[in-house]
Amino acid sequence: MSISQFIVDSAKINLYNILSFLTMTIKYFKKTKPLESMIYNAIMNIQYFINLKQESKMAKYRMNHMMYRLNQMEEVIENNNPHNFLGGFNINRLQ
Repeated sequence: MSISQFIVDSAKINLYNILSFLTMTIKYFKKTKPLESMIYNAIMNIQYFINLKQESKMAKYRMNHMMYRLNQMEEVIENNNPHNFLGGFNINRLQ
């Protein structure tokens, strides 16, 4: 076997290996579709950040409403305190 024949055979083997690697890579990208999933994740992140402002507004509203109700209850308790000279024993429940 001559050196030139050995070089041709090794080139064929290397070309076959490169082609098989390329076909495996193409089949992997067709099966898993990483570009589509990356685009989908980017769109979902953008949508999440858009909705985040609305959700924070709703959370602030709920917190303010709970603080308002807490202040109302504290006022009722303070007004009905028998040790307070303005309160007396009047029971005025706020529902």
